[in-house]
Amino acid sequence: MNYVEYVTVTGRTTTSIASNPDLYAMAVSLAHILDNDLFRIDLLKKTSYEMRRVVEQREKVFDDLCTVCAQLGIPTPPLEPELYKFLIPDDFGQPSEEAIAITKYVYTALGLREDPAAQLCRAAVRVNAAFPMMSKDFPGLSSKIVVALVNATLVPAGYEPIRNIRTKTHVSLRTDEDRHPFSAVSVLIFDDSTYELMKSAYALAGWPLVTTCCKQYQSETLRDAANSILAVSPDIVLMDKELGPMAKFHGNDVIREMYSLCEEQHKIMPVVVANTGGDPQELFNVGAIGNFDKGSRTHAVREAIRAIKNRRMPAIAQE
Repeated sequence: MNYVEYVTVTGRTTTSIASNPDLYAMAVSLAHILDNDLFRIDLLKKTSYEMRRVVEQREKVFDDLCTVCAQLGIPTPPLEPELYKFLIPDDFGQPSEEAIAITKYVYTALGLREDPAAQLCRAAVRVNAAFPMMSKDFPGLSSKIVVALVNATLVPAGYEPIRNIRTKTHVSLRTDEDRHPFSAVSVLIFDDSTYELMKSAYALAGWPLVTTCCKQYQSETLRDAANSILAVSPDIVLMDKELGPMAKFHGNDVIREMYSLCEEQHKIMPVVVANTGGDPQELFNVGAIGNFDKGSRTHAVREAIRAIKNRRMPAIAQE
């Protein structure tokens, strides 16, 4: 599904959008995250810890989008099949001989009993038979996995899937003055982790006049990495410190190279904000301001927006 198209097309007939432009902007921002190919769910990577985190983060973004749509009176988008299919082990429904023997024993022993204890025992052995994946690849059975199984059975039969029961009835807008630039500001997030990119973008979703772009480090040379960032011409760059075990350089090296290229190409250097869960000092040493900490410390981007405002004010005063 193209979520941006869904929100814009279904929103055309919704009268509440005109009176809630910031809320509608939040919906579009969340939709852009879901449409980003970097954040698609790969069902071939069910054992990948990184992909599991992406799925969990994607579910949060999707749930927020559904909540915002409900606030606006827009029909909520259909549940993504990948969100529940990812949780179902590949060997589901292939009970072991031991599980079959246990099931036969319990059913024989209980006979025709229908009391609560008997019903619970039958349910338990059926679950045990249905999930032979209790292995190193899956941490264990959870209610989410059981719901995923139910959805995988309901949907092919033509029924609506069970959706998350959202505890949030609304999503708060991010419209305080510090986050609101007087003109559009673009933010590029540079990271080696798909999950961290998505988490950081999610933290900026709905900021007025702020657009985000995600760039994943993929073993480029230092100059290529810096060039790929500057080619987007962002106002603000959120820079990761560690760029993965295969990287021969860190985020601070990329920042130095960006300064060098800006001088060579007569470009304005973007405002750089550290974006690391570790010690940001190396990034501070080369000019980064504050630490976004993967979305946990948003004041760093507010400070960067103020720096952009101050940079643009002289130009505005001359006009």
